[in-house]
Amino acid sequence: MRSLPVILCAVLLLAACGRGPQPAGSVTYGTLTIEQGNVPSSVMNDKLAALHSVIEGCYARALSKNPRASGTIDLKISGAKPVSAEVTRNTVGDASLTQCATQTVHSVQVPDSLGSFVALWSVNFNPKG
Repeated sequence: MRSLPVILCAVLLLAACGRGPQPAGSVTYGTLTIEQGNVPSSVMNDKLAALHSVIEGCYARALSKNPRASGTIDLKISGAKPVSAEVTRNTVGDASLTQCATQTVHSVQVPDSLGSFVALWSVNFNPKG
């Protein structure tokens, strides 16, 4: 019975070591600018902050394929329901990363009571190392 935990530990250790170093990078977010509408920037900042971990996951997947992936995606976020995210500038050069980040922003839920809006936001992807 004692050997099962030891074997399990060894398997987990080998699995972790076999992966090698994982690509790492950082994501920084630009200041949100509300261009039109009455949506408080604090509400939108909270909504977008809730998406940070998903966008960071998009970047981690991109880095696993291309460790040098970097750049900026500028977005024009508009609507009420549904929210749309239009890429206005993209220096990333990675279609999968752009699509993942844009689709993530599409998932923002804004209360109907706040009406329609237009906001500008940027996402910066920076590889480490």
